[in-house]
Amino acid sequence: MDQTRFELIGENLPTGAVPTIHPYANGVPLRDLVRAAEQPFADADGIATASHESDRAVARCWSYLAGSLSLCVK
Repeated sequence: MDQTRFELIGENLPTGAVPTIHPYANGVPLRDLVRAAEQPFADADGIATASHESDRAVARCWSYLAGSLSLCVK
């Protein structure tokens, strides 16, 4: 059975300390899952790491989930 978990973790961002939501699927951070899926495309484009693209993909995924669940995240 697949498990989804969300953790609220404080992070220091340029705008100050803020709580951030970290989604996990089966105990693996969603960011890592997306990064692994995006890395072959980054390699083909000659980009060393897919971290920037995976961060954007995670943000899009979270935005979609938040909209689907009618959540308001500030």
